[in-house]
Amino acid sequence: MDAQAPELTALLRTLSDGEWHSGERLAAEAGCTRAGLAKRVARLRERYALTVEAQAGCGYRLATPIDLLDEAAIRAHLDAPIEGVTLLPSVDSTNRWLLDAPSTADPHLCVAEHQSAGRGRRGRAWASPFGQSLYLSLSWRFDHPADALGALPLAIGCVCCQTLEALGAQGLALKWPNDLVTEHGKLGGLLIEARGEMGGSFRVVIGLGLNLRRHAGLDGLDQPAIALSECLNDAALPSRNMLCAGLATALAQGCQRFNSDGLPPFRAVFDAHDALRDRAIVVHDAAQWTGIARGVDRNGALRVEDENGQLHLVHAGDVSVRRA
Repeated sequence: MDAQAPELTALLRTLSDGEWHSGERLAAEAGCTRAGLAKRVARLRERYALTVEAQAGCGYRLATPIDLLDEAAIRAHLDAPIEGVTLLPSVDSTNRWLLDAPSTADPHLCVAEHQSAGRGRRGRAWASPFGQSLYLSLSWRFDHPADALGALPLAIGCVCCQTLEALGAQGLALKWPNDLVTEHGKLGGLLIEARGEMGGSFRVVIGLGLNLRRHAGLDGLDQPAIALSECLNDAALPSRNMLCAGLATALAQGCQRFNSDGLPPFRAVFDAHDALRDRAIVVHDAAQWTGIARGVDRNGALRVEDENGQLHLVHAGDVSVRRA
């Protein structure tokens, strides 16, 4: 998982079950002294911001167990034409990593255990603790002009909802333009960034952050948050590797369909999951005004009815929208 620190990878895999592990045995397995092991534990805490507990007579354990990602397992369960898969223990942002990567490897999936500078739309921070959620990005090339990609977040949101509902998640909705939500809070977010390429095509990086389990980072945010484990009722939370592969497959298939057919094939799903439809909202653009959300147009713009009954088209790149 971390080619630069294989000794930390081995230690993390042993501790990932959250059980106590004898310091003497850990040191023997690692071929180091007890003092050397203590230094490795300290590096593990510092590098990945993990809470590793130490207790005399018990040894070491992770305060929270981790279902570690595995690149080979993700590849084995992919069912889509994704050329490259990169798993990183920590990165500033999976979107940023792919934007800087050569496009010759597209389509390319980048997944990370931890993001040090995870971000959402309009530069908002995204809480990304090690191993507790899912952070992935997929690069894809589209034939559309840039203005035709405005509806892409809606299409991708639809395939995410359908994938999670197939696992048993209930009460999911889509808050225009890029949030997966329930009545109890935000479950996940999409960040889509495009760059023009030679020949008129556009290289797009689709980022998805999904809360899997409740963690401290979800508290104290500017809006309520919820985890997938809280949406599944009696269904079990799937392994992160299976979930990652399933979502990546769905994203790739959604990109293929959007590239050929645009938004129309996704409209019925979006309309059924539209969290803002016929609700009072506050639009923050050059000014601040209120209106009633009336769905989206064929290009993905939000239709908002003002107090005089006039319809306005609101585009995602210009504004922030909140329910009143």
